[in-house]
Amino acid sequence: MPVVGFTGLHEHATKLGYDLAVVNVNSLPIARGIIGSGSDQDAPVVLAVCGRDLMQELLPSLESMARRALNPISLLAKRIQDAEQATLAIRLGCSGLVMADDISDSAGSEIRAIAASCGIPVIEQSVLSASLVEIDEELEAVTLNAMAR
Repeated sequence: MPVVGFTGLHEHATKLGYDLAVVNVNSLPIARGIIGSGSDQDAPVVLAVCGRDLMQELLPSLESMARRALNPISLLAKRIQDAEQATLAIRLGCSGLVMADDISDSAGSEIRAIAASCGIPVIEQSVLSASLVEIDEELEAVTLNAMAR
């Protein structure tokens, strides 16, 4: 299945009233497990990566795994610090960006402009936390539930 856009996936979840899991991943084995769990339950999953080094290391493989998945997968970059990191995340296949809380207004404006020019949403951390089920990367096993509430 192709990697799907974050906005469309989030809108679909909101419209149909199901939870959308955003899973912070820091290794490929965790990502494989999350994708497999989502596939077993026919549930869409958002894989989130934080940090420039982790993005460069994981995103190419995550995108490849997501393309082979049976369930919809979206890639999200979290804690974006600057325009360079935003550009890298978009280039590596992320369909949504979450800015770091501690960046300057000018850096935030620059990140939003880059994202907008590519049709990529910038999600505020407060919106992410309020409307999605966020799962910490330190969990060893995760069961996803995308059943209608």
